[in-house]
Amino acid sequence: MKVNARKRGKYWQYYFEAAKIDGKRKRVIKGGFKTKKEALEAGTRAKAEYDISGQITKLPDISVHDFMCEWFEKKAKIQYKSATLRKYESIINNHINKDLGKFKLKSLTPIQLQDYINYKYLEEDYSKSHIAHLMSCLNLAFTYAILPCGYIKNNPMLYVKIPRKDQEETPKKIVSFQEIETILNYFSLKGLEEIKLVWEVG
Repeated sequence: MKVNARKRGKYWQYYFEAAKIDGKRKRVIKGGFKTKKEALEAGTRAKAEYDISGQITKLPDISVHDFMCEWFEKKAKIQYKSATLRKYESIINNHINKDLGKFKLKSLTPIQLQDYINYKYLEEDYSKSHIAHLMSCLNLAFTYAILPCGYIKNNPMLYVKIPRKDQEETPKKIVSFQEIETILNYFSLKGLEEIKLVWEVG
């Protein structure tokens, strides 16, 4: 079974042969692609899925907003305690649905979400713990979106990390004279008085 493409009006569609039913040939067909290349690429993915599972999964066009509300009502409220629920509810209302709510859930990518986390942490300057809670909320919700919902196939948050800020360098330790004296005495080194004099003058 080979994936083919053909043009219908302004758009392209892919098609390939499916299993016979009652001895009659069946085709899997989908259109709406702007180019032949897009149609063939989508058809190749669809055929690979069909060869493995015997069916083509059509992901729903649920928005991030509607899904997060569904996850909170059907999953979070059952699983988490009140303090955690209040935290997640605030994150959903003040961040996720406000910033990402208009997008289709299935359209979110790791790059898009990484850019979002980078912006919240580096530009809006939220604390690392706040960003960690935001990421945790998204990760838990997207896991639920895969199973049992079947809204997406993979969790894009698995590849997203909290970025590093420039000021997050290893803190420098200021060594006191007493600590230097202890070290020098331990190794029985000379010149302690000269070092002490320089230290006091400086």
